[in-house]
Amino acid sequence: MKCQNRRLSTRITQWGKYAHALTLLLLIICLSLPGKVTAQDKKAVHISNLQADKAFQELSTIYKARFYYSGSTVNTTETITIPAGKMTLDEVLQYLADQYAFAFKKNNNMISVSKKVVAPSSASAEKIIKGRVGLFDGNDVMYVPGVTIREHGSTAVTVTDDRGYFTLQLHNAPTTILLSYIGYETTQLETNNRSQINVTLKQAARSIQEVVVSTGYQTLAKKNTTGAIASITEKEIERRSSQSLTGVLEGAIPGLTMANGFSGTVANRSSTGLSIQVRGGSALQSDRTAPLIIVDGFQVAQLPQNMNDIATIDVLKDAAAAAIWGASASNGVIVITTKRGKEGKLKISYAANTYFTEKPDYAKLGRASSATMVDYDKELLDKEYIFPERWEGSKYGYTPSYDLLIKLNKGLLTPSEYAAKSDSLGRLSNLQQINDLLLQTGVRNNHYLSLSGGGKGYRFLVSGAYDYNRNTIIGNKSNNAQLNTRSDFELSPTVRISADINTVFSDSYTSPVSASNISNLAPYQMLVDNKGNYLYDYTDFNAISNDSMMKKGYYNFGKNILQDARLASNNSKSMELRTRLVADWKIVKGLTLNGTFMYDKMKTSVKNIQDTGMTATRTHLNQYANLVNNAANFNLPKGNILNTSESNAINWAFRTQLNYTNTFNKKHFVNVLAGLELKKFVTDGYNTRRYGYNDQLLSWMGVDEKTLLKGGLRWWDNSTIPIYDATNYNNFNYNDTRHASYYSTLAYTYDGKYTFTGSYRIDQSNLFGTDPKYRSSPLWSIGGSWDIAQESFMTIKNISLLKLRATVGLTGNFDKTTTPVLVATQRQQANLNDFALRMNYYNPKLRWERTRTVNLGVDVGMYNNRLQVTIDAYNKYGYDLFGSSVLDPTVGVASLKINAASMRNKGIEFNIQGNIIEQSNFRWNSRLNFAYNKNIVLESKLPDSNPASNRPSGTTPYVQGYGRETLWSYRWAGLDEKGNPLVYGDKDEKIKVPVMSSLMVSGVYRAPYVGGFTNVFTYRDFFASVFATYNFGNVMRREMPNMDGYAGAGNLNYQIANRWRKPGDELTTDIPSIQGTDDMMYDGRTRVALYSSNSVMPGDFIRLKEIQLGYSLPATLLRKSAFKGVHFIAQMNNVALWAKNKYGLDPEAIDPVLGAYSLPSPKITTFTVRVEL
Repeated sequence: MKCQNRRLSTRITQWGKYAHALTLLLLIICLSLPGKVTAQDKKAVHISNLQADKAFQELSTIYKARFYYSGSTVNTTETITIPAGKMTLDEVLQYLADQYAFAFKKNNNMISVSKKVVAPSSASAEKIIKGRVGLFDGNDVMYVPGVTIREHGSTAVTVTDDRGYFTLQLHNAPTTILLSYIGYETTQLETNNRSQINVTLKQAARSIQEVVVSTGYQTLAKKNTTGAIASITEKEIERRSSQSLTGVLEGAIPGLTMANGFSGTVANRSSTGLSIQVRGGSALQSDRTAPLIIVDGFQVAQLPQNMNDIATIDVLKDAAAAAIWGASASNGVIVITTKRGKEGKLKISYAANTYFTEKPDYAKLGRASSATMVDYDKELLDKEYIFPERWEGSKYGYTPSYDLLIKLNKGLLTPSEYAAKSDSLGRLSNLQQINDLLLQTGVRNNHYLSLSGGGKGYRFLVSGAYDYNRNTIIGNKSNNAQLNTRSDFELSPTVRISADINTVFSDSYTSPVSASNISNLAPYQMLVDNKGNYLYDYTDFNAISNDSMMKKGYYNFGKNILQDARLASNNSKSMELRTRLVADWKIVKGLTLNGTFMYDKMKTSVKNIQDTGMTATRTHLNQYANLVNNAANFNLPKGNILNTSESNAINWAFRTQLNYTNTFNKKHFVNVLAGLELKKFVTDGYNTRRYGYNDQLLSWMGVDEKTLLKGGLRWWDNSTIPIYDATNYNNFNYNDTRHASYYSTLAYTYDGKYTFTGSYRIDQSNLFGTDPKYRSSPLWSIGGSWDIAQESFMTIKNISLLKLRATVGLTGNFDKTTTPVLVATQRQQANLNDFALRMNYYNPKLRWERTRTVNLGVDVGMYNNRLQVTIDAYNKYGYDLFGSSVLDPTVGVASLKINAASMRNKGIEFNIQGNIIEQSNFRWNSRLNFAYNKNIVLESKLPDSNPASNRPSGTTPYVQGYGRETLWSYRWAGLDEKGNPLVYGDKDEKIKVPVMSSLMVSGVYRAPYVGGFTNVFTYRDFFASVFATYNFGNVMRREMPNMDGYAGAGNLNYQIANRWRKPGDELTTDIPSIQGTDDMMYDGRTRVALYSSNSVMPGDFIRLKEIQLGYSLPATLLRKSAFKGVHFIAQMNNVALWAKNKYGLDPEAIDPVLGAYSLPSPKITTFTVRVEL
């Protein structure tokens, strides 16, 4: 009970801070209220198309009066115009009474406002008027829900649906209707005797129009939402359409962060590509923190490849926004909406982009020079690490530097001969050959063409794109083509159908050579000689043994990555077909029934011909060849190897839902949604391998699988040849996942001021067994908002929006690789008439991961929303989080995934954007966003058997009481008189072997402070934009040499040149010595050298990410042509970098835990042409 009271007290204290801030804000508002009424002097008045409540605020300021009215009296969508001139207050009130049917009562300086009651002329005067309202968006027209249509002088009011249609029952006929939408000019129309009205509203000058957001299930005006939703508009996407999806998202959404991802521990550490997180993610494992990405309402196999097809991007960040997606929403949701056709004449759009990517510079990887490596190796010989017996007659290889040292040791070289040869070797560098032979300037071209238009009852968009990409490493290239059709049919006033088809074809070739293969080369290992002949690397296999084996008929074991790149033929082809069919039936006013079916299939085929000359092929064939009569006997057919595979991913979903949207008595806006969704994901595929393959004859040779599977064969050195199991290369796979969901949402807005939202969803999945207690996951959210700017007491000039928001909800997450039921896999080995049974152990009590999120936010609009500010603070509590626990080996399973942990994420987000300068010839638009996130693991049942060893190396990454991305280090204490690395112990004494008290927290390696800053300048027909991103507050490991004499690598870190070599060096360097005596061979020495606090550096940086310069041909020049617009854009990405560390390292090119370097992001120059007809 005391624990609960403490938690409650803590929460009250936390939220009390926000209450204090709100109290201060209300105090400022109250102090700003107007004072006493002055005499009825004539005052200069000029009010033009100003919202009614804003007009009364203006009059309050001019005449020092206080107007009181209810929200139902003054409709915020009604606009008032008072002709310019000098008028007394009484004259103004009389004008408003005559023109706008207001009634006033004065009491000194207080004036009450009401509406004159206008009775219908007769029952027969009532009639229904229908129509459609659009919004001008540049030269286009868009249709959104939430445009208000009301009858002047009555309570009749309605709003448009998601396609812009409305139906309004009038009280009078003929009459006047007012059409309004935030950010657009209010339009007044006389109905006369018309029953149908179509109108398009113009955007209000000097304002940022209100955002319409999509949750993937529905589209709402943002004023009717309470959640934390950030959006990227169609105009911004169009300006940056040459970028990828991640390029558009980076730095544009507060709280959305990107970093290079890594997984595994020291022995098997690997890059996992770009890691995207929204508000820090909600899972423990870094590979499960990515947000859900939705395209046109559904999760798809392949994301859009061309941003010209994208209309808007909405990022749902809190529970009120994302909970509708249920068990997939804990990490946030990115909702992508593609473009659709619009009514009007045929519109043709074409865009072409050409990208040039600079060659990577491998000199930036911090490798030791050839001279440094030769000198280092000589010390290894002096300390008896290098001796001929270690390699003679074995398969283990060594570098050319070692080769000279072995010959020197055996007396095959004199010291002077060694000195000359080692000097020559030390002057070699392969950087130029790598640059000339393996690398190339990356070139990419893409083209996009779309045709759109439509007439009454039909709209369409057809688009196609082609993309060619040649990578910076030879042998990597790809072709991509896609075709999209999107059609909307209005079969009747109540029935509408939409049909979409999306197809994508890809054809790519992948080189076996990666950046790591290049960086692992010894600096003196050349690729070719002066005549262009290949020079082979024998670091992985003994050159002398290789010569002997080749004489017996074996293939050459030598490796040459240039030869591998030139001989590669690894072709991958894929085809995706995605269809979507939507039917809407308008049952009655405001009530529609929607049914959507989506089918998505992606097929990928791989044909990889490994030529006999490639290193992997030669090594593999040699591996299974034994000696018969002292000659190589190849048990696998000689020749090329063909690897083929095919995978299919089929995803279908059916969704049906009822939608009700209506407005009652001009004050009550209601949106209710309830639906059912069924989803199924099926994956299947196969893999095959053929030996002795001839691509021209399409033939191959058989394998004696029985002989190879039985084993017992011996290699040339009498070691055992591994068993060859063909089922490892020839197999099939199949997986079926099913989900069912039931959901409902509610949005209610009263009087344009107060909004309440709620959602409830139940998810079920076959991944969670048969027990309903674990199979179902009920998830929910509630939220509320209050737009103070709409209140009558709110008289602060130029505040057009002041909306407070609060939400709370529960979302979920799950791991598709996890199940609470026993899974057995049987693999038949037909050659032996036997089978193997593999079982994945299970946890019958496994539950869905859950995340409870509380969000507080405020939206501020000033100067008619010309300037907008959004602030959000959140608290995310995740529990039942998955983790792997080590089990007692006697149960037959080494580890088991369990609900192992809980974690809290806290943070704040800030976004400000506005039109800073808005003149006829010059405009300056700016946006700055900032986000802070901090997480802490509150509970962890995961084992931590040896913290002193596991934490610094990342083997135990999640420690209770610390952040998920905590970087652990040893407390560095310098070097001793022999060059041994030291750390501090229990009593702060200097010790060589680290203990628990030697550990320290260096910080977190994922930046807690992130953001972006965008500025767009427009002058006449020119524009320029500058975009920067920043990361602050994180730390990362700098790569350190391990100084292990037995490591034997040929590409060590450059800092070995500064190693300890003689007593006294410990005063000037922190690079340990190479062990020289037995007492220096102790456990922990390498770990201290690699993972101590001296290796930690700040990760802060500011990157000038993008610069754009653009020009559009003047409209006067195009007036007599067929062109509506011609635009030219030049762009450069990754322009400049400021990093806080003193080593000149790019923080985004470093493994933050182990410190390994990778190539920094290259500069990319892009030229774009866009044409509209």
